[in-house]
Amino acid sequence: MRKNEHIFGTLSLAVVLLGGLGGSVSIQADQNERIENEFLKSLNEASEIVSRERLNIEKVPSTVTVVRRNTIVASGAATLLDVLKLVPGIDVAMSASGKRQIVVRGMRDKYRDKIKLLINGVDVTNNLYSNQFYYYDFPASLIKRVEVTKTPDAILYGSNAFLGVINVITLDEGNANQLFVESSDEKRHVVSLFQNIKAAGGDLRIDAHDIYMHPSIESPPVMARMKAGNTTLLRGSMPAHTLERGMGAGISYDQDRWHLKYRLQRYVKGSFFGVADIPPLRHDRDVTMTHHTFEAAYEKWLRPDLKWRTAFDLTHYTWDGDYRAFPDLNHVNDPKKDRIMGAYIREISSGVTSYLKYAFASHDLTLQAEGHYAKPDKMYYLYHRADEPAKPLTGEDNILKEGVDRKNFALAMEDLYSFSDRVSFIYGLRYDYYNDFNGHWSWKAGTVVSPGGQDTFKLLYNHAFRAPSWAELYANAATEFKGYPRLNPESIDMLELVWLHRFSGKDILKANLFYGRLDDPIVKGIQMYENGSAEMLRGVELSYRSGLTGSGEWGASLSYHHDDIPQLTTIESNSREWLVRTHLSWYLLPQLQSYTWMEYGSPIDMGSHLPDIDDYWLVNETMTWRKGDWRFQAGVRNLFDQRIDYPVQPVRLGDVTLYPQGLAVPAMGREWFARVTYRW
Repeated sequence: MRKNEHIFGTLSLAVVLLGGLGGSVSIQADQNERIENEFLKSLNEASEIVSRERLNIEKVPSTVTVVRRNTIVASGAATLLDVLKLVPGIDVAMSASGKRQIVVRGMRDKYRDKIKLLINGVDVTNNLYSNQFYYYDFPASLIKRVEVTKTPDAILYGSNAFLGVINVITLDEGNANQLFVESSDEKRHVVSLFQNIKAAGGDLRIDAHDIYMHPSIESPPVMARMKAGNTTLLRGSMPAHTLERGMGAGISYDQDRWHLKYRLQRYVKGSFFGVADIPPLRHDRDVTMTHHTFEAAYEKWLRPDLKWRTAFDLTHYTWDGDYRAFPDLNHVNDPKKDRIMGAYIREISSGVTSYLKYAFASHDLTLQAEGHYAKPDKMYYLYHRADEPAKPLTGEDNILKEGVDRKNFALAMEDLYSFSDRVSFIYGLRYDYYNDFNGHWSWKAGTVVSPGGQDTFKLLYNHAFRAPSWAELYANAATEFKGYPRLNPESIDMLELVWLHRFSGKDILKANLFYGRLDDPIVKGIQMYENGSAEMLRGVELSYRSGLTGSGEWGASLSYHHDDIPQLTTIESNSREWLVRTHLSWYLLPQLQSYTWMEYGSPIDMGSHLPDIDDYWLVNETMTWRKGDWRFQAGVRNLFDQRIDYPVQPVRLGDVTLYPQGLAVPAMGREWFARVTYRW
């Protein structure tokens, strides 16, 4: 207790000291613009200076993509992952266990995400693996917009803003109340509800959802390669255990200076193709993740140009379940002899973030202090044969070292300086202290030049980091996870050159060249996690959007990356170098809208001794009919039933190596869907 009091006493002192130092930007646009651009302001993607001139997204020192409500609805997106695929440079992948992954500019890691995910500005990352996959199936029907910056930005967002930041903004008082229902032939069923209520002089918003998915996917045969070099069939193809179910609710309340947010996300996942790439039985074991978040924020304008905001957050995260991990090689035809692994881990974390925004002359200055504390307060490990009862293991046999905690304090400064309406410059500095690996500095610098009305140029440089997760530091599992307490944080240096050209008010071309270096990447070595060799990232992203005569839009994007991957990086890190996408949105009638999406993914190079994973063409079609307060939609995903595979890593058990045939697992095929929305 005294240790915690000391932590928060120190944090409170830092916040008080910060409160006497700095400043804020004056927000003088109308209320609708303030609501619509809330997150963009926090990222400095839109900022207002004293003269009331607002720097729009195109003229600030960062890269940002905003996917708005009308596009989300028209595209037929079912989940957050579907929405993210509308962003150039972002792809989606999957591990053998069915864990979804966001691939940013080719960067892919099996157990950890390197991008900060926020739900209405609240971080939903856990300390266990540094991931948030339990939110990736969040229903698109509840999303107002998604804003993404692929520029590494640790200054205001700290660890995990390694490749950028994603903020999901849910429906709010600007949207109608609604009930949404969807069903598909691949056993996808979605129900969601949103209600806004005027209460006690403020806005009370409530949303809830239940999404169930159990598509039919055949797992590939699993091979066993013996020490002598001979290969045998371990198990044949069988239906994968693809169960996914997400249930959740969100409550938020805004009144004057106070803002309260609570969200519950409960996610149940089957073992898909087996965690260690061994096909499970069709109705195998499940794992449940439960994530509670709460934030209370108070903000006040101390002066017309000085804003102060302090937020307290509390998170409760639980991982509970077990899975069929690998077979007893002496009984390969008897699943009852298979080994079962699992755990129960409950993490509680809390923190305070306080900042001042101050606008004076041509500056937009942010000063920020924050502190966080987290600890797994209950956990045990399971490791047994399928025909034996589970016995919880604790102490030295636990999956994680017991009694560990994480304390983090940070101070940050960021300043956006506008020389004129054509030239602006941004710079920032941040220092983080972690009790498990000491301190780390982050910094940024960038400039934007608009020599004329049609062209804008940006030059950006960022240094960001990702703190090692508890699994990487302290794991003690029988397979897959072996931690190393002396890991250094990963760090990245990214240089970007951006060019934007407007042919007209409706036609815009964006080009982005990036070149980066990843130092001390945390990789799985022969026996444990370790810091690997440096990786080089480089590539280009192009996008074009054109408004068509009448009511329609056509757009296309191309992204290419070429990464130098060190030997220690796993096969699962491989990704598609080329992604080409195009869409056509067109109103056939005033009430009838067609949205066609086409995507090409290049083959995945698996190395000189392995066959490449095939390329694919994907076509989606969604038709939307609006009638009063009703909206009806029908469509198809993957119209031509293209096979899309993801690479997976072999698993070594003693002298035997196990792997799915082709070292790949398939995604879901063609899916027909229908949905209806009623608004009031």
